[in-house]
Amino acid sequence: AIKAHPLAMFQAAERAADISGAPVHLIMQGYFVPEDCEPQFRNLAAAICQKAKVIFVPTRDERFPDGLWAAGDIFLSLIDNMQESFGLTPIEAMAAGLPRVITDWNGYRDSVQHGEDGFLVRTLQPPANSGGDLSALLLAGKLEYGGFLAKTALSVAVDQEMAASCIAKLIQDKNLRRTMAEKARQRARAHYDWSHIIPRYEDYWSEMSAKRRRDRMNITPVAWSSVPPQVPDPYTMYTAYPTAALKLDDKVTVIASAETIKMLWKHEINVYALDMMIAPDDIAALVNFVSSRGTATIAQIFTQFPTLDSSRLWRTLGWKIKLGVLRHTAG
Repeated sequence: AIKAHPLAMFQAAERAADISGAPVHLIMQGYFVPEDCEPQFRNLAAAICQKAKVIFVPTRDERFPDGLWAAGDIFLSLIDNMQESFGLTPIEAMAAGLPRVITDWNGYRDSVQHGEDGFLVRTLQPPANSGGDLSALLLAGKLEYGGFLAKTALSVAVDQEMAASCIAKLIQDKNLRRTMAEKARQRARAHYDWSHIIPRYEDYWSEMSAKRRRDRMNITPVAWSSVPPQVPDPYTMYTAYPTAALKLDDKVTVIASAETIKMLWKHEINVYALDMMIAPDDIAALVNFVSSRGTATIAQIFTQFPTLDSSRLWRTLGWKIKLGVLRHTAG
């Protein structure tokens, strides 16, 4: 739950199985932090995936001491949290010769040439200055760092339909899988071998040293508007991480049935940050308002609910898009 919320991967695998008609197996290898969230992952997988099969393999599983790279056809990683500054697993997937479907997110995007050696899946988060109360809880010791990451990420949306389309395309086109895999392997050798990485580190150190000397007498202070600099607003500090931030002229449409919405709400892992959103009754009113209009701009939503806290409303919109209750269209 700290590294990535699993919902988008479950939804993408299930939708890819539906699109392709192929037997899709999603193998999730890693470990659970905290450990007691394992049942939540398993229960959510069982609720979402009816056609795709989800298999969990612990990192220390003695049957697979060197991982599962040889067993895979496609590498999937839909990261959505601020902790991920680069990501080694996409590079490992390149070295293993796997085409990758990963999120367009911070350093993750640097390892993929979209459409050439993998696919980048769009991500979306609330605008800057809409997460200050999350930071305040962390600063006050009322929220641990892992909880801060998880609650922040619950308002970061991943385009599950795009991910599913990319997976299905790779499933249906064996030559595309092979071509992307070979390009990924070649790029890994050309860019990420230690013989290339170490000189780049040395060049970077020299560049930073020169910059410090040059700028020592011309330091421009940066003013953070709401919280101390050691715990800044996450959507401000990490504004460059997602593909885009929500805007007032963006549009949303309700795409989930009432039954699906109820099912999603039954899982604690999906409502972990409910205390950071608008009230449940207001959430229902928001969904009903958008549904009654067919499509609504975010500006229209803010006009309809003028008394709601704006930061909470932005986060709620990101969360509802993440769950797949709302479909987002850029304005």
